[in-house]
Amino acid sequence: MTASHAIFRTDASVTQGLGHFMRCRALAEEWMARGGRATFVTTRTPQDLQSRLQDEGFGVRTAPSAHCNGTDELAWLTSVLQEERPAVLVLDGYHFDLHYQQAVRPWVKCLVCLDDVPEHPFACDVFLNQNLGVTAEEYKSLVPHGTTVLLGPQYALLRAEFREHAGSYRVAAKPRRVLVTLGGSDEADHTARVLGELASLAGIEMDVMLGPMYPHGNPIGRIRGLDPGRIHVHRGVDRLLDLAALADLAMTAGGSTVWELACLGIPMVVLGTATNQDAVLRGLGAEQAALVLGPIQSLSPGEIAEAVRSLLASPSRLLDLSRAASSLVDGRGGERVSEAIEGILARSVSRPGASVGLVKS
Repeated sequence: MTASHAIFRTDASVTQGLGHFMRCRALAEEWMARGGRATFVTTRTPQDLQSRLQDEGFGVRTAPSAHCNGTDELAWLTSVLQEERPAVLVLDGYHFDLHYQQAVRPWVKCLVCLDDVPEHPFACDVFLNQNLGVTAEEYKSLVPHGTTVLLGPQYALLRAEFREHAGSYRVAAKPRRVLVTLGGSDEADHTARVLGELASLAGIEMDVMLGPMYPHGNPIGRIRGLDPGRIHVHRGVDRLLDLAALADLAMTAGGSTVWELACLGIPMVVLGTATNQDAVLRGLGAEQAALVLGPIQSLSPGEIAEAVRSLLASPSRLLDLSRAASSLVDGRGGERVSEAIEGILARSVSRPGASVGLVKS
């Protein structure tokens, strides 16, 4: 059990999406369950999400508008660290580069960095990439010696409710209900394309989960040939578990949502909507844990509809996908990451950030 204070520096926005925010929220939930304190420090997260954090017992610090970019933002965060004196700082976002990490690391005993693509160097005590398709060798030259490196979906950061419902999927005798969820913002509106293709499939029912930052309004009226009686539109940040319980199949992007669906055992058709999802798509395909269609821009008209049609017609294949997916994620990633952080804190002596690491993959 820990009584340490952890600060989570992350954002959610239309351009950045929701994934960074959601996985930090899951880790913060586990940290508080262990007796610690958790504070979110943000510059551009929507107010309704900030209010949700406060309702859940997290602290929230928001940068004044004058401190939202570059050196001003870093200076502001440093002042927050000096004031709050946390033991742990978690950074989750692509703009927290090596210089940024080196500037904040002296102010905490344990710096934790989250990443998705092995491209940039890090200066942290605990490093996490929760995705498939990455290896310790790829990060060997990117993280300092002694850093605790956590790789793979066994470390996927999911809220406790997913752990409690792990492997809950049951294949229906006549599968017909499809869940469509393409991210917290879906700035490019891939949702509209998917729904347009699925409109051609007779007899299916659709639940569409729109993220809290989806900027395109209700998609139903914009899609020709879509029967509004067969589609249910939902908006929110915490609807996935309820909607997944109704789903025979999910159509999703290659972001953090795949690990939530995999934990539940929901069969998936996965699309690539961003380049940082490439490793996830490759990994899911290699494990046969999803039907991976690849980048959505490269798909021919009708390819999405045909993939869904063929899977719904094969309950045995749905069951195979479910079993393969659920074998990857047990929902205990937050526990494992928290234990790694606690290990660093237990071994730290006088220098903030001092640690002896163990590489795991």
